Amino acid sequence: MATTRILIAGDDPSLLASLAPVLEDEGHVPVVASSPQDAIARLSEGGISLVLQDLGAVSGASGGQGPELLARMLRSRPHLPVLAITAWESTELGVAAVKAGAADFITAPWSRAQLVQAVRTALDLAACRRGGPPPAQLARRELDAHYDFNGIVGESRRLLEVLDLIGRVSATDASVLVTGESGTGKGTITRAIHRNNPRRKRKLVRVDLAGLPYTRFSSEMLGYSRRAFADARRHHRGRLSVAAGGTLHLDHVGEVDMRSQVTLLRVLQDRAYQPLESPTSKELDVRVVSTSDRDLAQAVANGSFREDLLCRLALVSVHLPRLADRREDIPLLASHFLRSARSSCGRAAQALSSSAMAWLQEQEWPGNVRQLEILVERAALVAGVSTLRPEDLVRTSAMDHGPDVFPRRRSPEDMARDAVDRALIERTLQLHGGNLSQAAAALGLSRASLHRRIAKHGIEI
Repeated sequence: MATTRILIAGDDPSLLASLAPVLEDEGHVPVVASSPQDAIARLSEGGISLVLQDLGAVSGASGGQGPELLARMLRSRPHLPVLAITAWESTELGVAAVKAGAADFITAPWSRAQLVQAVRTALDLAACRRGGPPPAQLARRELDAHYDFNGIVGESRRLLEVLDLIGRVSATDASVLVTGESGTGKGTITRAIHRNNPRRKRKLVRVDLAGLPYTRFSSEMLGYSRRAFADARRHHRGRLSVAAGGTLHLDHVGEVDMRSQVTLLRVLQDRAYQPLESPTSKELDVRVVSTSDRDLAQAVANGSFREDLLCRLALVSVHLPRLADRREDIPLLASHFLRSARSSCGRAAQALSSSAMAWLQEQEWPGNVRQLEILVERAALVAGVSTLRPEDLVRTSAMDHGPDVFPRRRSPEDMARDAVDRALIERTLQLHGGNLSQAAAALGLSRASLHRRIAKHGIEI
């Protein structure tokens, strides 16, 4: 590993005594700055690859110098990764540092593994962000030559920007938050991140947090020892243990309740966990990828999601575009889904007419890629023709939702996308007698996502 110079900004002698040996053991060269002036001078000398800034030590009683020093360092070196160090009870300082531009924050007391992991991840992320080509130069064939994006279909600029980003960060252990509407392919992107990481030979473990109440969260995630509670007759490995060495996929992370968020934050912050009633703790050895169709920044603003947890989950944020925002990919996707139908059933339709393809591109697709997949594959199997026409697609859709579920694409003045979404949900609820579970399954949504859309549109059940 190449030698890197790491600046330690802090006036606490015990900090130097604890940090420097760990950095040296990892092959780095620690450089000490005991005052803000020293830190700026060291940076001006050049050759510094990363900064460890002790916010508690340099901020003083007023708390001013810590943020000011961070701002000065980032002004002089905008792409310099800075890891802020703060006490557990002062995590708000760390969150503020991340919002101001720091790469991450570490809480004291920290473990050697926690420090090593944070330094390695920050350096890796900085390297991969420097190495990416300008967006205008992206080409799907070039990305496929470097990464395994099997199963991800499309060549639109919006999609290629996503693939370029996840390709470059996949090799690191940085936590990734993937957001986007239901059906945009968040699970597919998560699997691609895992396949392109050195951990790909180990498991990818998915946890649906929307279906995990607080009463089960700790036992399912952390595991438990025999007799930890009345029904515990054997040792149970939690999801963190099962995913050890691999990737942990936290699906619907925006649905986790506030009490469980505290447990999850502690695990991610300490990089360690303790199964229930176990006398020993275990090191957390997973790469975390979270997915959500909620706006978590808004959830933080309304008090339903912890800001410090969001910082831990989203060292890298990836937002997937709606299918309606990458319509040029619809022909490729539709042809791909048609081939899938043929491979699973030899009597499926063989092609889509040009008018059918044009019809597909005119729709709004509130269910996104998943909705397109279900419609094309079902039409291929039930239409009874070799080439699908627009009327075959309309007729297939009407089998579940009625004839008006796919109105022709209109201008924003004629019909907003929300109106289409509302009409689709209302008709599906009618067809399923108000049964939320059945309606959610038909729409390709989770119950939680359907509940949010019902509330958003003011739909009465």
